[in-house]
Amino acid sequence: PRYLLVVATYTTMKQAEALQQRLRAKNQRAVVKIQKAGDKIQYQVRVGPLAGAKAAEDAASRIKTLEKVTPKVVKLAPKTAGTNNVRRPSR
Repeated sequence: PRYLLVVATYTTMKQAEALQQRLRAKNQRAVVKIQKAGDKIQYQVRVGPLAGAKAAEDAASRIKTLEKVTPKVVKLAPKTAGTNNVRRPSR
């Protein structure tokens, strides 16, 4: 199974991007996901996908120590067979 870490959620893109850059500098695959909740926009910093619960817990622990935030570990739904999400090499 694959996992994702929701590291933090901010109300400004600037805060989210600052954390994203700090995590990337520490070789974490961090992205900012923009989410709309009613008339509010939130910027969620995520790390992943990570292979396996142990890898996710280890990464969460490292981030908690480095950034003083507590990431939420989220199990990703398995990819279903037959869907077109296979990456094919470009020719």
